[in-house]
Amino acid sequence: MLCSYCRHCGTYCEEAKPTCPNCGYKMACHPTSAALEAVTAALEHPQFIWRTIQSIADELGTDIQTVRFVLAWLGRSRPRVLVRSSRTSAAGDTLYTTVKHYKERVPVSQRIAAGIHNRIV
Repeated sequence: MLCSYCRHCGTYCEEAKPTCPNCGYKMACHPTSAALEAVTAALEHPQFIWRTIQSIADELGTDIQTVRFVLAWLGRSRPRVLVRSSRTSAAGDTLYTTVKHYKERVPVSQRIAAGIHNRIV
């Protein structure tokens, strides 16, 4: 689900590697497009509004660190894709969804109330 890219020589590797096999420089790790699509699809699952990292990892059959890395990547993307709730799950885990899914599933009145309180609920 992760791949590497060398900013020095432009080498692209299908798996995550710490250094470039061509020039020895540090490789930049990033999620594959398949990983981004899989995590986004899990976040937009019609049965849920909010998802935890663990529930996404369980659904995709991958480890928590990979899901956390992909969510961090999505959180830095522009235009904004990821929404993090100010509330937590019953177990205390952070809850996530996509902007698209949030707008489709959360009623306008609740979104307005969240804006007034300056938080996403």
